[in-house]
Amino acid sequence: MKIKYILGLLVLLLIIIITIICCMRKIINKSKITEIESFHYIYTVGNYSEASYVYDLECKDKCIIKIKEVRKTLEETPEIEVNNSIKKRLKSILIKYDIGSWNEFNKAAKNVLDGHSFTLSIKMKESKIYAQGYMKWPKNYDKFKQEIISLFNEYKEENMEK
Repeated sequence: MKIKYILGLLVLLLIIIITIICCMRKIINKSKITEIESFHYIYTVGNYSEASYVYDLECKDKCIIKIKEVRKTLEETPEIEVNNSIKKRLKSILIKYDIGSWNEFNKAAKNVLDGHSFTLSIKMKESKIYAQGYMKWPKNYDKFKQEIISLFNEYKEENMEK
């Protein structure tokens, strides 16, 4: 009787420990949004040549964006120098949609051909975020996508006129 009781307690303790470890892993993997050094977001809209959109930001001495559209190559895409304020606005979008919690998101729908996908890679001073999906999306993905497109297009239009 005592052995069954002790085994039961050990199993219960093991379940509690595993639950705590899983919760802590999720908290640890969540990246804090700090100063952005580079941002790379790509999404595809099918399985044909150059079926992707790319939104890149690289900030070193100055901030440069690239917006690649479907049926264009990265080589055909102009580099556009933009104001540093893009980093602050981008950071607010990342915080708004809790993009830090997307770190290590990696899900794909099985048995789907010619579907849509995304890859997100963000390098910050203190951490990195990497997420990808194929016909599977993290929470608030569509809202995030629309705000990123709007933000980059706004800076593109503003700075192409100069």
